[in-house]
Amino acid sequence: MASKWDAFVVAGRGVRCVSDQPWITAAETCELVIALDAIGLHDRARDLFAWVQFLRHDDGSYWTGMNFADDRFDTWGDYFTAEQPTWNSAAVVLAANALGGSGPTAGLFRGEGLPAGLTAQELIEAGAEIEAGRSAREQR
Repeated sequence: MASKWDAFVVAGRGVRCVSDQPWITAAETCELVIALDAIGLHDRARDLFAWVQFLRHDDGSYWTGMNFADDRFDTWGDYFTAEQPTWNSAAVVLAANALGGSGPTAGLFRGEGLPAGLTAQELIEAGAEIEAGRSAREQR
């Protein structure tokens, strides 16, 4: 993460969707917020989360992102794309919950409450069992 930080993270704005383009996106920023929180970099995660709030729409949803022509991140750019998709806002909700939630999913990305000590083979077998049960229900 540290080696690519400056390529993707724009201080005060958030995370570029593509390293060589001037697009800051809410979902990618919040994905990094979750990752930073998961590895214990809580202050950095909170900073990024605060920065991306400029993409919040008046109705509480989040714009997909903003394009800053000529890398002029100190000025207001153009919404890119000019929509507020639900999946985008869902990334914000997941990040907010990881940072400040108290329910069982708040620590999900930190691995809290997940089974520990399962081998790869045990995980594969459990997945196969779940899929077999799902197939049996669908055939009914």
